[in-house]
Amino acid sequence: MIQSLLYSFTKKWDYWIEKIFLSLSFLLLLCTFISAMNAFVRKITGYSANSWLELQWILFSAVFILGAAGLLRHDGHIRIDIFYQKLSKITQKKINLFTYLGLCVPFFSLITYYTIPFWLSSFVPVNADHSWVYYLFVDTSFFETSSNAGGLSTPFVKMILPVGFILLAIQSLNESLKIMFDLCIIKIPNNTHIAYGEYSIKNG
Repeated sequence: MIQSLLYSFTKKWDYWIEKIFLSLSFLLLLCTFISAMNAFVRKITGYSANSWLELQWILFSAVFILGAAGLLRHDGHIRIDIFYQKLSKITQKKINLFTYLGLCVPFFSLITYYTIPFWLSSFVPVNADHSWVYYLFVDTSFFETSSNAGGLSTPFVKMILPVGFILLAIQSLNESLKIMFDLCIIKIPNNTHIAYGEYSIKNG
């Protein structure tokens, strides 16, 4: 029962993280368009607004922070290690498992823990009478704004940090589960087929 739930989780999480990863390409396209329009308008009219400049920076940052979990799923991060490449695939899997569980999950969870108060401080007053949901969507009078003249409000910008690191923490845990399935640390449910990376294991 537990194995089936874990297996189902890995499949569904990969599906949704891939959707998020692909959707970020539209943000990158929008960022490019805004950047080009800013340059065009400034060249023609000499007019420039800090809000539009900040928006393109925010979108560009969102693509990288929110897309990091998808990159981790595709094993697209850079490894500068000549010894790792010479090890057997099984040994590499074991190293990855230790890295995900021993380093990535705790580190990303810790960063999430510290970025949530940082985000909340941008729109929740010190002596709050309501929950943070109320101040985020109903009473926006406490919204922190950019220090630049004409800049944007920061709560939804700062929210990118905890969301991005939460996705990374869950993705690291998800990658750990897939390795455990690959190494048969967790048995694959009967009559199912699992294929991740270069491995394909069939059980049942």
